[in-house]
Amino acid sequence: MPYLDYLKPKSGEVIRTSWGREVVEWIERIGFNGAIDYYGYVHKSLIPDTDLIFNLGDEGLRFLNAYVGYGYFTYDVFIQGKRALKDGDPIYIADLYPEAIDSITQAIDNAKVTAYASYEYDMLMNIHSKLLDIEALITQIIDMKKPSLLAKTINQSVSALSKVFTNDIIAQMDGKLKIGVLSDKDVYLYTTWIPAGETTELTMLICNGELIKANVWKECERTINKDDKINIKVDKDATVTVFIWNVGEA
Repeated sequence: MPYLDYLKPKSGEVIRTSWGREVVEWIERIGFNGAIDYYGYVHKSLIPDTDLIFNLGDEGLRFLNAYVGYGYFTYDVFIQGKRALKDGDPIYIADLYPEAIDSITQAIDNAKVTAYASYEYDMLMNIHSKLLDIEALITQIIDMKKPSLLAKTINQSVSALSKVFTNDIIAQMDGKLKIGVLSDKDVYLYTTWIPAGETTELTMLICNGELIKANVWKECERTINKDDKINIKVDKDATVTVFIWNVGEA
């Protein structure tokens, strides 16, 4: 919006009707045609002029409801004082299991003194057993999501487009293959891939085809299936450090 200093009357200046009309026009523009009008309606995107500085609301002055299509958060989201889990966060049985098992244990103890003690006790013991099964399943899921180191080599000299590992690496589970590499030269990273049950070897650029800068640790991911065979190549003679992890799908 342009500066309106030119509308400020100067000492001794005659105030004319045209001046008053222009002042009113600007008031109407500001009140009704701005990004937010007098009635609270938004007509344009609200974009701060500085990144990650301003707040929307306050701890004691909050908005009652928010109706939005999508939400993109750089940091964390808290719901009723607790941080919301997001994709990739670890899940700890210690946070989920104790309250449930304590409640069931207390219910079992109470059931022993009721008129239907035998029936309630057997039912609650069955629930208790199911909870233990759920605990084991969640533990199994968590273990699958932990990266499993398949292979590594440190400060190994390799020739251009020759395989880093003598023997191809075999994926142990469906999911993702995470590859970390460090090179003493700027290189492009390739992976060889023989899909499970096939004999044809494919070679392709990874890391989105980006140049990996010398002495900068770089991690890349790609989808993998159990029993796929993979290996690593670089496009020039170099000394490399390579780690390969298998991350399962829950």
